[in-house]
Amino acid sequence: MNDRGRTQTQWWRFTRYKVEDDIIQPHENAELVVYDPWETFSRIEGVYRTVEPAYLELFRLAQKFEKVDRDANRDIETRFFEIPRFCARHGLLGILPATYTMIRLPIKRRKVDRSQPVHRRLGGRWKTFERGLEDPLPRKERDPATWSVDWYAGHDWAENDYFLRVREGKLTDEEFTAFFPGLPAEVTSKGDYPYPLPCSPGFWALYGERIRNFRGWAQRLLKCAETLSTYADSLQGREPLESEAPENVLFAWQQLNDIQSAAGRLFSLDGNFTEENASPALVATYALMILRDLQAGRRIRRCENCGLVFVSDDARASYCSPKCRHAAQQRRYRARSKSDSPPSSTPEKSALKKAGSKRARKEAAARPKG
Repeated sequence: MNDRGRTQTQWWRFTRYKVEDDIIQPHENAELVVYDPWETFSRIEGVYRTVEPAYLELFRLAQKFEKVDRDANRDIETRFFEIPRFCARHGLLGILPATYTMIRLPIKRRKVDRSQPVHRRLGGRWKTFERGLEDPLPRKERDPATWSVDWYAGHDWAENDYFLRVREGKLTDEEFTAFFPGLPAEVTSKGDYPYPLPCSPGFWALYGERIRNFRGWAQRLLKCAETLSTYADSLQGREPLESEAPENVLFAWQQLNDIQSAAGRLFSLDGNFTEENASPALVATYALMILRDLQAGRRIRRCENCGLVFVSDDARASYCSPKCRHAAQQRRYRARSKSDSPPSSTPEKSALKKAGSKRARKEAAARPKG
């Protein structure tokens, strides 16, 4: 049984990824690895000053997305090299397991019963139910194969489409089938494919994420974290009412809470009802880490020298590293020395120097050679 005070969960990553048709997907020769993203986070708990939590690498990748629109070469490098490298270290974000709540599969045609299995997310973990939770008894009429979500996050911060309620669609919808580049179109177009349980090895072998979705989620997390950090700094220890918070702060707070709420506790049916911590998506784990860091007094900042995102609990921290702090100090020192030093020349001195140079050239030309 896991300790109540420590969060543990597992996540999956392949050792290699590739980008094809703007979809991030596992490489053919890659190996599936299971790891605990909280293991590295637990090492920085109680550590003061600047730290590097697991989500910081995603934030720095999100910063690079801010520049790709201005530089085509940077776009190619980010798409085909830096995103696969990030995923090989941490895995995909798990957008489908985080946002979708139920996948109602095609009906199983049997002699006795026509069962309709359902993959459903409970307590941060996906489970399969042969007849679904809403209708445990067999009946003649079954619902069509569908997917449903509780909420959906748009890709543009300016679009206030985050608070859409429960949505449903067919398993043949392009929005759903795009997550499975490992399946040919002729298979997904029929709508009768028995998709594997989310977060299972079979699921990860088929699963992929569009770059624009990956980019949108990374930038959204960074924007939310920076908005809440700036707001917390502005309070200066004061405890405001929730109604006093600006609209963009409430928006960021609600988004992070919604994303992390996909993670949760699950009480298993093992006779002892063992309590387990579970997260269906890396993005939900990162959102929870961000909120815990904010709770601990850490803030997400941008370096005043290089602009890189960093995390620190020091209110005076302005630089991501001693190197950047030293570079800024040297720049200020040179600027101060230049402003304090007397002018090296005046217009009169320049004119005399110029006239003297002409006279010296004439005298040198008049001298006999040899």
